[in-house]
Amino acid sequence: METENSYKRSNIIMDREYFKDLVLELCKQPESEWLEFKQNWNEPEKIGELISGISNSAFLEGKNYGYVVWGIEDNSQKLVGTKFNPSSEKGKGNEDLIPWLKRNISPSLDFEFFKYEIEKKQIVLLRIPVAEFSPTQFKELRWIRIGSYQKKLNDFQDIEAKIWKSFDTKPFEERFAIKGLDGNEVENLIDIDAYFNGLGNSKLENLDSNLNRLEADGLIKKDDASRWNITNMGFILLAKDISKIGNLEGKTIRLIQYNGKGRTERIKEHQEKRGYVLGTSEIINLINNMVPDREEINGGKSRLEPKFPELPVRELIVNALVHQDFSDNTRRIRIEIFEDRMEITNPGKPLINIDRFLDEPPQSRNPKITRFMHRVGLSEDLGSGVDKVVKISENKLLPPPLWELYRGSVRVTLFSSTDYRLISKQDRLRGCYLHSCLKYTEKEPMTNSSLRERFGLKKEKSYQISRLISEALDDGLIKPFGPGKRRRDAKYLPWWAQNQFTN
Repeated sequence: METENSYKRSNIIMDREYFKDLVLELCKQPESEWLEFKQNWNEPEKIGELISGISNSAFLEGKNYGYVVWGIEDNSQKLVGTKFNPSSEKGKGNEDLIPWLKRNISPSLDFEFFKYEIEKKQIVLLRIPVAEFSPTQFKELRWIRIGSYQKKLNDFQDIEAKIWKSFDTKPFEERFAIKGLDGNEVENLIDIDAYFNGLGNSKLENLDSNLNRLEADGLIKKDDASRWNITNMGFILLAKDISKIGNLEGKTIRLIQYNGKGRTERIKEHQEKRGYVLGTSEIINLINNMVPDREEINGGKSRLEPKFPELPVRELIVNALVHQDFSDNTRRIRIEIFEDRMEITNPGKPLINIDRFLDEPPQSRNPKITRFMHRVGLSEDLGSGVDKVVKISENKLLPPPLWELYRGSVRVTLFSSTDYRLISKQDRLRGCYLHSCLKYTEKEPMTNSSLRERFGLKKEKSYQISRLISEALDDGLIKPFGPGKRRRDAKYLPWWAQNQFTN
């Protein structure tokens, strides 16, 4: 027998009494786009398709859930009982039915089976949440219900377009993570102290006054019954434990440290479950404790420097958090530490060309979360975070950071200190390109001298930089600016730049 013992998005506990009332009410209605009755039917593939179709159709019908009820006679819709038991049935390949269904449904969907007796007849109910961010699919096919019939969604392009348009009307940040709470329940779930401390304000004595402040920032919202709903934004930022909400559990941060340069041997692993306002600082502290300092010699004097400077680490972690695609519940933020590098991966393709991160106006999938992280001092609201990462990497003579697309995600790599002789040709060329981009944002062209200083080479090594510039020109990464194209005093711009500087 399955019951809900943790918070769900609707905050409804499916006890025996509620189950009975719900089933009897459903039996008064005909089968429809969001409701299906069965007796002993069990076809795993068809059940998966039905979950997809009902999830998408219930969304269009404005429902919170759709349902499949076993143990109901066709046409009469009388209670007759069922032999179907989802806990013991098998999917394809002899895998247990429920995990098999969850593995083949995407995006991840928190559907649930419930089983109780009504009038001494066993009834099974499948509760299916509506699609939230993109149409629900089963085995990479999207389904829709037309009346009580299953159809492939791509055969109905007008309906598919309507679904996508409807998703766009209410952003993730404004949707509710959990509904119908009293003030004390809100306080138990989210860290009100973190809110006030982050903004540099004093917490008020009265709980209702504190909650009203959170509501003004869109973190919670009062409903018509004077109960509180916590928005996704409020929970993601301030949760005491993000994993309390099933649909958001995948948005926790995972930190892994490896021995050496590969992933074969893990040293430490940490899953940060707190909301991002507190969790970000904790993750950075853990990284600082994991990674030993490096020795830097300047003017004959030795001093210890962080292997990965804290400001770039913070900027890149926060960028990953605020720019992630929250509709992807299959992948979480990953921070991986190796002997020679740190990789930060966030789900979702970028909204701008990855080669133009440094100069293009910033775009965010989650602008309200981005702005709030800026207000608490954790994020660059004006998009200068990438500039800072590149600038500090240059100042510390570190290899250039690497941004790349990786299996539908964005991965950025920070490298530890390496002598110029040991930096690969590809990394040198990327460093040349990023340096030209950075100089362009500073209203200056790149020169042999500026690039030589960026890599920490002495003047007598100018010929090495000339060779690098020549290779970058041949690869189309940069272009000449003004006269003296290949002379040592020549100037260069990134390939995309205008041939003049504008204010």
